[in-house]
Amino acid sequence: MPKSSKPLTWVDQELTNDNLPKNIKLNIELLLGEEDLKPKRKGTELPKRSMNAFFIYRKALDKELKNRGYYDLRMREKVKLAGMLWKSENREVKEICQQLASKAKNLLEQELNSTTNYFTPTSQPESSFNDYVWYLMCTNQFSEESINEKKERLRTNAKASVKLDASDSSSSMDEENFDESFNWRRMYMKLSRPISFVAKDRGVLWLDTADGIVNTHHWKTLDCDESEYGKVVFLDYVWWFDVWGNIPNVLPGIYDVIWRFKVNPNFRLQNLQFVTRVLEVFNEKLELKHGEPIETQTTHLMNSKIFELIAEGGNWVEYCLPYQITIPEERVIDSVRIPHSVEYRLYNHEDIKRGLWIDYVRLRIHKDDDEEEELEDQHRHIN
Repeated sequence: MPKSSKPLTWVDQELTNDNLPKNIKLNIELLLGEEDLKPKRKGTELPKRSMNAFFIYRKALDKELKNRGYYDLRMREKVKLAGMLWKSENREVKEICQQLASKAKNLLEQELNSTTNYFTPTSQPESSFNDYVWYLMCTNQFSEESINEKKERLRTNAKASVKLDASDSSSSMDEENFDESFNWRRMYMKLSRPISFVAKDRGVLWLDTADGIVNTHHWKTLDCDESEYGKVVFLDYVWWFDVWGNIPNVLPGIYDVIWRFKVNPNFRLQNLQFVTRVLEVFNEKLELKHGEPIETQTTHLMNSKIFELIAEGGNWVEYCLPYQITIPEERVIDSVRIPHSVEYRLYNHEDIKRGLWIDYVRLRIHKDDDEEEELEDQHRHIN
């Protein structure tokens, strides 16, 4: 199919200013070859065919990833993954990528603007390919320290599980068995999920001990079928109110901060202060050499009338704080990647507080940061 000789105004401006998103450039390179990105002469830029090729390719990639079980990835991660896989030296991975690009090219030739039947897989997912994909996702988005810390925690939990099942003589968990059964997809899900269960992390002043014996007249840990974790914290009564926690390894993006709680309609709560801090995680050597890490803090004083409305309903609510937090791209200092964590806090040191259940704090991608919608808008703009 001959290329269009008429350059698009939007594409022309974006490429001239070098503002075309890197993921679009990357995928056009993968699909059409690097030569198609080079202007033939000054003043001519990327033709419409190349832009349509990208969107056809993106649809095919999305279908392929879903077929292989990657339901949890956002579009920006899928696009980044495409580049990482393409550059891989793994023969099996390269063959799969080449087949995918070839099918996308054929689809482009058949129908530039087709919106259905983009890709029908012909083979079952290969376990080695899947494991390699999740390994790449982990190592390219999270620091080695974070991965090792989470891996050690999974190993500890696995050993504890084996001890509980000691009646089974076949149960054993040595290092070799753990490494053989290690699942990189599970690791990625653990690292990338921005949620903190308060009953699990236990960042509550005057909370009972782990076995629920001491200080049960202030805060209690209760079993709860309505909680994903299975436990929540319950405030009986307290004067010095303080709840805090940390969500590590948060990926770049714009997030809403969500608190899930329930209020007893027989009691009133007021003047509770919500605090959210975004901070870089330095190790001691970096802090000594480069000073304090960058951090930002946002606060919100909740209106007592909102608590009253929540209490009247008598149900669990997800309360979205009236601001967003921005997690910037990671910096690299002295060849060390600097991850970001989000600290949260809810406190009040005045008056008696009673009748509050808290389940979790989580981060939700803000809809304005949805790259899928952004790219579709760009596609509509160039047509």
